[in-house]
Amino acid sequence: MLIEASLRDRGLGERARVDVYTPEPLPMPVAGKALGEAVKGMLEAKGIGYHPQRKLQAVDAARRELAFEGGERAGYDLLVTIPPHRCPAAVKEAGLTGEASWVPVDRETLQTSHERVYALGDVAAIKLPVGLMLPKAGVFAHHEAEAVAHNIAVEITHRGTPKVFEGHGY
Repeated sequence: MLIEASLRDRGLGERARVDVYTPEPLPMPVAGKALGEAVKGMLEAKGIGYHPQRKLQAVDAARRELAFEGGERAGYDLLVTIPPHRCPAAVKEAGLTGEASWVPVDRETLQTSHERVYALGDVAAIKLPVGLMLPKAGVFAHHEAEAVAHNIAVEITHRGTPKVFEGHGY
């Protein structure tokens, strides 16, 4: 939507087309169907093409073409892509990751199964009470870091009371 707005503000909206391709069935699936449908509606209202369940297989930069699983292809002039989230090799090699290749942590303290070892941000696997995983977003990483830093300071200084990571963000 930011790219579409920038093109429109520069008077290029009529000459440009923005399309979103994603392997997911709806935008932001972790937030639930209602929010996903709302975001999809926002995209459509702005004239942004939304193409769900398209898993990118290859990019042919010379031909400016995307190839998706199943054989579908799409051309582009400017490609903005987000690579798949992956836990860093160093974290995996340290034996910190669980079944889903992320670091399982205590939801409130962000402590791993190893004493005095914490994980936060994109490497942390935080299961919400509703059964979904906490999204990997900067707003959550920021609050996770504040809670962990505070708790480490309490542990070192023996002053203050530990904080609980609430899992709130917007």
